[in-house]
Amino acid sequence: MPHKLDASSFVDPGAESHFMCAICHEVTLEPQVLACQHWLCKQCLTAITDKRCHTCRVPYQLGTVTAHRTLRAWLDDTMVKCGAGDCKWEGKHGQLAEHARSCKSTILTAENAKLKTLTGFLKVRNDELQRKVVCQEKELTEVCARKDQLEKERREYSENLLDKLLKKDRSRSPRDKKEKKDKVKKAKPAGEAPPVELQLVVADPY
Repeated sequence: MPHKLDASSFVDPGAESHFMCAICHEVTLEPQVLACQHWLCKQCLTAITDKRCHTCRVPYQLGTVTAHRTLRAWLDDTMVKCGAGDCKWEGKHGQLAEHARSCKSTILTAENAKLKTLTGFLKVRNDELQRKVVCQEKELTEVCARKDQLEKERREYSENLLDKLLKKDRSRSPRDKKEKKDKVKKAKPAGEAPPVELQLVVADPY
C-alpha cells in the first residue's frame, strides 16, 4: 500500500505544491490529465458530475482522460522522507515502496494499525455482549420475580381453600350429624333381619 503523502513527506519545503490536486488539495499518486492538459486526482475525477475541467470549464469525456505520466515521473524523481516512526530514511519517491518492504518502522506501524483496528472491533463486540448480558440478567430477574409471585399466590390459594373447608366442617351441628345417621338407618330395607351369630357346638363323644 503506497504511503499517503503530505507536506511533511517532502525533503524540500513547498515541493508538495507541484503534486497537489486543485480540488481536494491533497498530494495525489494517481494524477489524471484531461484533453485541455489540466489535471486532477483520480478520486476527484470520478466525483465530478458535470464533466467539465475544474480550471477552464472545458467539457471532457472519461474515454479521453489518461494518467499523467509526466507528473508521476516528476513525483517519483522527487526527494521524500519515510516518515514511519523514527525512521530517518530519505530518497526518491520511486524508491519509497522498495524501502517500505524492509523498513522496520513501517512494518511496526502497519502491525500497530492492524492491532488498533482489531482492538476497536473487539471493544465493539465486547460492548454488544455486555448489553446482551445485562438484558438477560434483567429477564432472569423478572422471571424469578414472577415465579415467586406465582408461588405466593398458589400458597395463599391453598391456605384459603383449606381454611374454608375447615370452617365448613366445624359449622356442622351435632343435630345435623344425628339427622344424617337417621337418614342412613332409614335407607336400610324394612324386613331385613339382624344378623344371626352362629355358634359351633361340639358333642361329647363319651
